[in-house]
Amino acid sequence: MRSCPLVVCTLLWVVSLLAPATVDPLEAGFRDPPPEARPSVYFLLLDGYLNRDWVVKELEEYRRLGVTGLTLFDMGARGPASARPPAGPEFLSPASVADLAHVIQVAGKLGMKVELSVSSSWDMGASWVTPQDASKTLVRSHLELDGPRDFDGDLPVPPIPAEAPRDAQGRPLFFRDVALIGIRNPELRPGFEFIFELEQPVPRTVARVVLYNAENPATGHRYARRFVVSVSDSSSEDEAFRPVLSGSLEPRTGPQEFRFPPTPARYVRLHLLDGQDGEQRKVALAEFEVWTADDYNAVLSYRGRRTSAGGKLVEYSSALNVQGEWAAENVHDGRWSGPAQCWASSPMPAITVRSPDQIVRLEQHLNQGRLHWRVPEGRWLLIRYALANTGERLKVPSPNSDGLATDHLDAEVTRRYIREVIRRLGERLGDFRRSALHELYLASYEVRGMLWSESFLEEFRKRRGYDLVPFLPLFSGARVVNRETADRVIFDYRKTLGEVVVDAYYRAAVEEAHKVGLGVHAEAGGPGPPVHQVPVDALKALGAIDSVRGEFWPFRPDSPLWVVKETAAAANIYNKPLVHMEAFTSNRHWEEAPQDLKASADRAFTEGMNHVVWHTS
Repeated sequence: MRSCPLVVCTLLWVVSLLAPATVDPLEAGFRDPPPEARPSVYFLLLDGYLNRDWVVKELEEYRRLGVTGLTLFDMGARGPASARPPAGPEFLSPASVADLAHVIQVAGKLGMKVELSVSSSWDMGASWVTPQDASKTLVRSHLELDGPRDFDGDLPVPPIPAEAPRDAQGRPLFFRDVALIGIRNPELRPGFEFIFELEQPVPRTVARVVLYNAENPATGHRYARRFVVSVSDSSSEDEAFRPVLSGSLEPRTGPQEFRFPPTPARYVRLHLLDGQDGEQRKVALAEFEVWTADDYNAVLSYRGRRTSAGGKLVEYSSALNVQGEWAAENVHDGRWSGPAQCWASSPMPAITVRSPDQIVRLEQHLNQGRLHWRVPEGRWLLIRYALANTGERLKVPSPNSDGLATDHLDAEVTRRYIREVIRRLGERLGDFRRSALHELYLASYEVRGMLWSESFLEEFRKRRGYDLVPFLPLFSGARVVNRETADRVIFDYRKTLGEVVVDAYYRAAVEEAHKVGLGVHAEAGGPGPPVHQVPVDALKALGAIDSVRGEFWPFRPDSPLWVVKETAAAANIYNKPLVHMEAFTSNRHWEEAPQDLKASADRAFTEGMNHVVWHTS
């Protein structure tokens, strides 16, 4: 090879120095990330208070350090009263809007984008939400009649949730009859059943149970007495269970232990046969534990052990309430006393209905709670279903901002709410397209209880093609037709509920926001039960919004609180380039340094997160 002349080589060397170096764009992006890749923060106005003199300095420092976005919250403070800021104005009052607008305008000048939570804390709701627009549930009462006879009288009023708003006389501010059915000659089911799916991994070798008795003197519920425990290592079908223990409880509180030969199990069924003195209708129980051969309580729920998903109560035949006091879920929560920790049976008997022909609709005979009906021959169980407020309120509102959560199953309620938020903000911000506010934020869905709405039965008929009313007894633990039919109807109910939430909550909010140039950003998937009741197909919900977000807790990588892959999958399917993640959520506030968080960040990035939203600034 001939060497180049000195002059030529020198020129080539000079040119190489002057020519721009080839830069790997991936490496350059890591060294100097674009604004959309830099982190955002949850920016809280604690107790609704804003120090305007400090906020400019604070946001300038965030921006200097690379933060390019805010998720702006009005939020109640927790902790000692002496450490809390003064109470700020009511959320979205003129003074509140002025404060929020100030933050948004300062952020805009610094080139930061803002999402605003539509409520003080979460879920969607506010002080201006009326009982008509508030969260609702299905309540019931019953009456037993023998025919033939003429009946003309008032039906029992279904018990209303204690938290439901009432007038000065204690009457509910919202109440609507939904359905009235009569069941001819229902088959009474002996005792009360609970079926538990053991905590994963299964099967487990179980060897003993522990029961804790309880009473409910206010309603006459007695201690449980005789019981049977059965196990299944395959399914929760009746024929799969085999009894391993029959026992009898002493009429006292405290733990009572019963052992049996070690047995593999996936499911365990507890059948309470009666209460003390042979009581058949009113029985109570505080707690049921199933211990493995290596001393692990495999039915303890997530509420009792929050580091795992826990055991699941997959079926029960009776409970005084759907949630809260004396509900079925209390029977495996690790607590043994008090109405919020114990189970009690419903006054309505546990029944089996062998044929839909046994059920007749009676709404046409009902007038403002009074029934006039010629009762045919036979033994009849009448069940009155009504709609009432749950009383669900905001989770951690600022002191002047508490209010009712909205009815998430009613699209017009959602539209009214979002329009009101937009109206109040617009009076100060003007054209949103010219502001730093680019999205409204819907936080994680944490509404509790059995949700219902005035239009739900019609939505069910429209989407599933049949009438749900004859199957409503399923929701109080009854068996209708057979197990296969019951499972199918419950599946259809859950599918319909999920579709309605997506359409009436997420899509309705998006449609209203788009009218004024705003997007909707939401944690629309979620861990679901047992952590939160997120009654949706997460993929559909995340596909309905503009920007998707999940969350993860750094010290619980294998718990239900880790929601990364689900969100990343939805972003990929719907071609949403940013996978936002509420990152490093924890109860260990300000106790970690960055090196303590790195392992969870690495895993979240490998599962698909590409945008960090720090919880909390």
